[in-house]
Amino acid sequence: MCQPLLIGKLMSYYTPNQTSISKNEACIYASFVVFASFLYVMIGHSYALGLFHLGMKIRVAVSSLVYRKSLKLSQSTIADNTVGHLLNLLANDVGRFEYNVVNVHFLWMGPLETLVVCALTYWMLGATALIGNLLGFIPVQVYLAKRVSLYRLRTALKTDQRVKLMNEIITGVKVIKMYSWEKPFAKLVELARKLEVDQIKISSYLSGFNIACRIFLGRIAVFFCILVYILTGGNLEPQHVYVLTSFYEITRLGSVIFLPMGMMQMGETITSVKRILEFLKQPEITSIKNSNHEGIKMNYVCVKWDKFPKNTLTNINLDIKSNQLVTLIGAVGSGKTTLLNVILQEIPLLEGSVETGCTISYASQQPWLFSASIRDNILFGEKFYESKYDQVTKVCSLEHDFALLPFGDRSLVGERGVMLSGGQKSRINLTRAIYKDADLYLLDDSLSAVDVHVGKQIFENCIRNYLKNKTTILITHQIQHSDNTDIVYLVENGKIM
Repeated sequence: MCQPLLIGKLMSYYTPNQTSISKNEACIYASFVVFASFLYVMIGHSYALGLFHLGMKIRVAVSSLVYRKSLKLSQSTIADNTVGHLLNLLANDVGRFEYNVVNVHFLWMGPLETLVVCALTYWMLGATALIGNLLGFIPVQVYLAKRVSLYRLRTALKTDQRVKLMNEIITGVKVIKMYSWEKPFAKLVELARKLEVDQIKISSYLSGFNIACRIFLGRIAVFFCILVYILTGGNLEPQHVYVLTSFYEITRLGSVIFLPMGMMQMGETITSVKRILEFLKQPEITSIKNSNHEGIKMNYVCVKWDKFPKNTLTNINLDIKSNQLVTLIGAVGSGKTTLLNVILQEIPLLEGSVETGCTISYASQQPWLFSASIRDNILFGEKFYESKYDQVTKVCSLEHDFALLPFGDRSLVGERGVMLSGGQKSRINLTRAIYKDADLYLLDDSLSAVDVHVGKQIFENCIRNYLKNKTTILITHQIQHSDNTDIVYLVENGKIM
């Protein structure tokens, strides 16, 4: 802010027939101009580096917060949040913090600089200096920032819808190709993308208007200020033009370039914060009461899924001791899997309590695999012990499959296990759960996808013999195995009969 005044004093030295400023004073003013520029470079760049560093820390912290929250979501909440929604939060919304921190201080610095410049130019040129005042443009900037924030929210919602649609299409691409539905679904994607681009287009128009104002607004303000000053009879001197141009350049940077940018980014950041808060406020998995109980104890447990009006489980009472093999049988949809989800803390309790002091290993009803080798899918981060690994794969009837595969357990499973059959995927899923050391094993219908004789081998060798010193809960529709278990529970209509 002091540079324009120093330049004005320096220009006064070159005015013909002036005697107020000596050569030594002019050299001092020139030295101060250079020193002010050097000081601005040293402080300004360090200040910018600090802000970028702070913005990066905020982005990393919020990304970590979203990631940790995603690990705590319950099953009912995960159903409402697609992978595309999480990717949109991490790729777009979180990145707004990094850029907003840089320009947020111009929200108060811009108007303050404009007021100081107005006061200095009024002292130098009088009332005509207020003709080029840029404060009148600030309400327009506020309005544009609000509109940009609105269209940013609409764009994010349309992006979520498009990504969700694309994920569903990719998941069911085999059915789409089989029925030759490519063109109808292509039109759906085209429509979703068009709705998204429409919102982006409007937001781009508003941003383009702001960029245009950056170019011509400051020059027009200087032109009208000097024009009115001359027309009102003022005596224009060279230093007036240089000082006025320097002042309005400072005002242009603060009020025309960085202030609108700060307002727009603040509006986008507010929208992103609302979306992130909405995600962070979603219910998490409930914590089970830890106790010295070596098995599982349930007292009058009542639960339900969010989208169902009635309770899925009602008045469930269980007392499973250590080293017991328990079988849950019942019709499809009776609540067997929900009972395991209660033990896994995936569903919040409406009533009752659950007590356990066990570490849990779980084999899901739908086997899942990731793109890696079979051994990596079985170990899943656990340490490799060759004797234990060979024993577990043997009791889970995988040795024959390893002999058939070209690279044995080093063979790649492909995307979501497309290289394997349903029975192989189910046995690998079971082997992963058995390899993990735990006190309680939850096996959700792990024998349904295998042949009858293979299922009998797995039940005898793995569940009855290998896990004989562990607590095991098995869900099965093969009631012939019930005779060889310690306890059999019949689940019907959400109740234990």
